[in-house]
Amino acid sequence: MTPWLTALSGGMAPPTGLVEWAGQQASFASAWGNCPRGDWLIWLASRGANTIEQQRAVVVAACTCARLADRSTVDLMLRLRPRPYELAAVWAGDQDEGTVLRTWAPRFYRSSLAAFVIAIPAYFLLSTRMTRIVLGLTVSGVYLASSFLTNVFWDVVYRRRLAVGRGWDPERALDAAYQAIAAATESSPENRKSDVRLVRGMLPAPS
Repeated sequence: MTPWLTALSGGMAPPTGLVEWAGQQASFASAWGNCPRGDWLIWLASRGANTIEQQRAVVVAACTCARLADRSTVDLMLRLRPRPYELAAVWAGDQDEGTVLRTWAPRFYRSSLAAFVIAIPAYFLLSTRMTRIVLGLTVSGVYLASSFLTNVFWDVVYRRRLAVGRGWDPERALDAAYQAIAAATESSPENRKSDVRLVRGMLPAPS
């Protein structure tokens, strides 16, 4: 391990690939400028973050990359428990609403599905007791009310669980944020270049 990397080590162990690659870099600044992966940049930045403000900035950058990779509509639609990176983002003050609550599509599909499940039985239950016009208006009202209440319930539960992140300590938040961007990088290698640009744009180069 190179001397400058040894000096940074502590807390999270450096990724195996980073250790090998860093042997070709003369300094921390050189590694920062040449680093080919966003998750490695986050690890480097986390080791150089000495103040709470710097640590929060690193977490925000990592969580931003993780959030962009977290795009599965079905998963977001059914998710009731925040991912660790979302809790880390709350600790950093980045997104108290979480990824699910910031994304309209899964919220729309989830509320539509719940409303559909409630409105269909209501239609058959009331179809013999009302005229078509009254029935249509009633079922439409049931559908809209169900959709609205589903989102309200989901949002309240999700926000309560997100609030746990405010009590996290910096090391836990940094680790969760790093693990999230590392997993996103491994699952989608094509995101590496965009993550590098994003991280460098959000974090200052080391002095």
